Amino acid sequence: MIEWIFLSMVVLISSIISYDDWKRNIIKNKFLLILILATVMYNFYLFIFQHEVFLSTYFWSLIGSLVIGFFLWEFGFWPAGDSKMFIVLSFVLFSFLPPAENIVLLDFLVNSFVPLFLFSFFHVLFKSSKRDLTNAMKSSFNLHRILTIALIFIGLAWFLSLPFSIIGFQQNLLISLAILFLIMEALERYFPFKLEVAFVLLAIARIIIDYKNVLTLNFLFENVLIIFVFVFFRFFILELSFKTNTYSVKISKLKIGMRPAEGIMKTKERGKIKYIKMKLIQFSEYDILKHRSKKFIHSISDEGLTENDIKLLNNLASKNKLESNSLLIHVTIPFAIFILAGFVFTAIFNTSFLSYIIMLIAQLSRI
Repeated sequence: MIEWIFLSMVVLISSIISYDDWKRNIIKNKFLLILILATVMYNFYLFIFQHEVFLSTYFWSLIGSLVIGFFLWEFGFWPAGDSKMFIVLSFVLFSFLPPAENIVLLDFLVNSFVPLFLFSFFHVLFKSSKRDLTNAMKSSFNLHRILTIALIFIGLAWFLSLPFSIIGFQQNLLISLAILFLIMEALERYFPFKLEVAFVLLAIARIIIDYKNVLTLNFLFENVLIIFVFVFFRFFILELSFKTNTYSVKISKLKIGMRPAEGIMKTKERGKIKYIKMKLIQFSEYDILKHRSKKFIHSISDEGLTENDIKLLNNLASKNKLESNSLLIHVTIPFAIFILAGFVFTAIFNTSFLSYIIMLIAQLSRI
């Protein structure tokens, strides 16, 4: 009984947080602090009356959620406030679920992002014109990019994952995609120069060593699927999202907290000062770092424009020093609502949304 009262209180407070995020684009720390204190008190109750407190579980839960929350914020998937909410609710989750359920953190992550992804995916497709779809397809699925990714996955990715295979760690589609994503991030961040020759040599070496697996139709099918999914979501959908999830706002109507989708830089050409715009489309961590290294005259962080940014832009616009009197702004997505939905689903069903759907399909197929 007490656990359902506690869960109801967590959902109520999280609903207030989600409402604030939706209406005011802000997540207040005081509500997150209330959730933390309530969780500590609930676990104190469990320890006194039921002798059930698993310190090691909480420790690893906190470490895992901190790592996931930080990287999702660093990669620009959500603002800092949503990251903090995910970390706090991850801590709360382990008050309901057995300590053996170590994958609950991943289930929570999947349950938060799958509804968000499905909403965003269909929203982007339905809002995009035929011309936008065609241009994004041509831009994303160019031959050079696909061949480079294929060489990286066949050669470099295999050699890097080989130690894990030796100790018996089994890979699946999601893990393979995650490995490819991390490798591409590392290559673009630390090795921005051309490495095609090395990729070709590693791919050839892999084919010679592992030819029994490589020269099969199953290998061909799996790799084509992984590369297609990777390019589709990382490049195609991201490019479409930039077009459909941004809108133009006049400089005079900018508000504090609006997130720019393009940055304005101050440059000097032939002794004259000019202000030029640069679209902030981010295909990778390298793009994010590249944008941060530029000297924009305003903030491009997830926290959005400040009061001083708006005053500066209005001042320049009034003197006709800008290329145009408008700025592209990102559409604000209330992530907190999806994080709350993911928390409730995980707490009640103790599984991921995808696993639950697969289980339902399997049961229906037996009827």
